[in-house]
Amino acid sequence: MVGLLLGALLAAVATGCSSSSDGDLGEADLAATCAQFRSVVTETAAGNVTEQELRDEFVDILDEAEAASSGADLADAARRVVSSLNAGDMVGFEQAFRDADAACTTAGF
Repeated sequence: MVGLLLGALLAAVATGCSSSSDGDLGEADLAATCAQFRSVVTETAAGNVTEQELRDEFVDILDEAEAASSGADLADAARRVVSSLNAGDMVGFEQAFRDADAACTTAGF
């Protein structure tokens, strides 16, 4: 059930991805982190990522977003994704995941 929900959610988000921006080093760091997020979305929607791998990827995204000067929104969402996966909270996961997507979209990525 978790895999089916993840696949459906990630496929929906994958169709709305954007991917370019110019700016300072902090934005470049955020762009790279959002590119990683988009890659995780694509790979998970294709069924190529386990739940544990997804959790690990979001820990990496969290670390990178925290290091980016303009990554606070993405870091917050990634933290909540990891927490919800750890707790098995699919409602919380869905909201946090959508917030991660929105953070990258709002930042222009």
